Amino acid sequence: MDLRPTSRKGRNRSLPLIIFLAAAPLCAAGGQEIAANYQEQVFLNEEGALKAVFPDGTAIVKETIGISEQQKEKIEARLGWTLQEKNFLIYKGSKDGAVQGYAAITEEIGKFKPITFIVKTSPEGKIESVEVMVYREAVGSEVRRPRFTRQFKGKSAKDPLRINRDIINLTGATMSVQAMTAGVKKVLVLLDELVIKPQGISK
Repeated sequence: MDLRPTSRKGRNRSLPLIIFLAAAPLCAAGGQEIAANYQEQVFLNEEGALKAVFPDGTAIVKETIGISEQQKEKIEARLGWTLQEKNFLIYKGSKDGAVQGYAAITEEIGKFKPITFIVKTSPEGKIESVEVMVYREAVGSEVRRPRFTRQFKGKSAKDPLRINRDIINLTGATMSVQAMTAGVKKVLVLLDELVIKPQGISK
């Protein structure tokens, strides 16, 4: 194919393409550099995260729940994407024999690296707190701040959690916002299908 311009107009029109092709490797290199130079910020370990979401005096029991194929299909239908997990690890907090709530630690990929965070709900499956445990991106750590995480409070598996409608986006942290919102939704649906519904608890 002859790519030589046949007129002045053709030559001018070809310049942006040449510039774009020349710049593409530089953009890719820049993205790789950002990914390679990320700083892992550890805010909470497992023990600290559980203390942060459960009150003093709460007895915490760790339980792993297997996900059957039938349950997986229901969960994926509600989420709208493929579920990778085969098991669901939850922390059940109780005090004086009464369940205080449930928590789950999950990870979702932001722009380059996974974000680790804990989601804690009431016994009925409504969010009470979300805490970022480990952040691994070079930018966007604002998602750990209360002004963002408190937007999830009171949400349940019935809420759609739409960006810029239910959850306000943060400038410069869009992919981290999307990752955390998806992770929260996943935890809510897993809890609803595997814990809340089997107990016959109404919300």
